[in-house]
Amino acid sequence: MSLDLNLSATSTPDTPAEDEVAFLAAYLLQQGAPSFNQAFVNNFEGPISFVIWLIMETLTPPDPAAAFFVNLAGNAYSNDQITTAFLSNFLIFHP
Repeated sequence: MSLDLNLSATSTPDTPAEDEVAFLAAYLLQQGAPSFNQAFVNNFEGPISFVIWLIMETLTPPDPAAAFFVNLAGNAYSNDQITTAFLSNFLIFHP
């Protein structure tokens, strides 16, 4: 088995969902992810992972613990807190 390192199918975020996911990924890293602390995993890493899947429409039903982070990302997007300069730091993989 080999790892495919061809990342030619990437782009900077260009949809509201991708913008929100980039925001949440950065937020999670700023909070200290990745972590081996179980409380951190339960309160941040797990719920934010579910939110990312939810926003990208790859998860149903939603995790109730993720509601705060869904609102956090939506508010950041609605209030223009996710700037083009911020998004230029992220690549979205398109399978």
